[in-house]
Amino acid sequence: MCAVGQASILGLYDNQRLTHPMLNGNTATWAEVDATITERIEQVRQQGGAVRVLTGTLSSPTTTALLDEFIASFQNARHVVYDPISISAIPDAYATTHGIRLLPHYRFDRADVVVGLDADFLGTWISPVEFARSYATKRRVTDNGLPDTFHMQFESRLSLTGSKADQRIRIAPNEIGPIVTHLAARVAARAGTPVSWDLSTPTVSTEVLEELVDRLLAARGRALVVCGSQDVRTQIMCNFLNDLLGSYGTTIDIDQPSYQQQGNDADLDVLRNELAGGDVSLLIVAGVNPIYDLPEASTFAASLRKVSLIVSVADRLDETASVAHVVCPDHHYLESWGDAEPVAGVVSLIQPTIKPLHDTRSLIESLAMWIGRPSTAYDLVREHW
Repeated sequence: MCAVGQASILGLYDNQRLTHPMLNGNTATWAEVDATITERIEQVRQQGGAVRVLTGTLSSPTTTALLDEFIASFQNARHVVYDPISISAIPDAYATTHGIRLLPHYRFDRADVVVGLDADFLGTWISPVEFARSYATKRRVTDNGLPDTFHMQFESRLSLTGSKADQRIRIAPNEIGPIVTHLAARVAARAGTPVSWDLSTPTVSTEVLEELVDRLLAARGRALVVCGSQDVRTQIMCNFLNDLLGSYGTTIDIDQPSYQQQGNDADLDVLRNELAGGDVSLLIVAGVNPIYDLPEASTFAASLRKVSLIVSVADRLDETASVAHVVCPDHHYLESWGDAEPVAGVVSLIQPTIKPLHDTRSLIESLAMWIGRPSTAYDLVREHW
């Protein structure tokens, strides 16, 4: 596990955890909060009001299935996903280049040449524990004392990933797009499919770019270019470059994509406009704290006051839960049954290691209650599978 995973046990015993449900700022029972929520749900159904569920990335198939069932019971309901540290530009680019919005599964264990552009994949980017393990399998030192793979990192600050690279080049963030474009143009020309782009003068020396192109073409089918930019056009160019290098099907898996970060910035912008216009009748916020995470927090908080009922599924009275009408405290993950599918086809079950310490309830149990078929998390997971 990463440091965050190792430290997560501290959250189990955190004295800031909520120990009971809350209704309008006061201690309540689960029966009271469920009665308030179900009454409002029926009103919204009859009036055709808008229901929005705002969460972070959900890797649980059971939770996703229950949430889909809950949303389908309304005329106007939608699930909005955001990640505090967004990589929305990557799936947005795939929606353009491949016709489907997805996050690919990067296979560093299959790459002989890796080029990272402001993507700290060993430290913070998408799945650093997984990536570090697969990256390490290809970095075995050979008899001459050097690894049998090559890694070049372009970045604006020294990251953990950059510190491990064979060659690291410092660039400004606004230079990422031009560098990817230059690389793609040079690889395309060498591959016999030249492009007629109007290229600016590269910020990196021609010698460095040409040497890198030599390495990438020599490792065609075993090369991988990853980019952390939040510019969709830059990510589209990165997809084009990887396509020229034959990376799809080898170092990039789109048949079994990653489900680890599913945030959609465009959907979030739509929600913010809906909230500002007072168009949302019921808002459920689960596992995220948008008033803390998002820019222009005061504007967002003011928009929330226009929602007639806000339900927060949180483990503490954070900035967002503090303005909610109903707070449904969630289990710590060590207290609950659950499941996970971080990558398509890679499924695991989550078994509790301790009895719940407080009067809390898991998200899937709350969803089941609001759907009208209450059950335990254990039974819900069994039923789903």
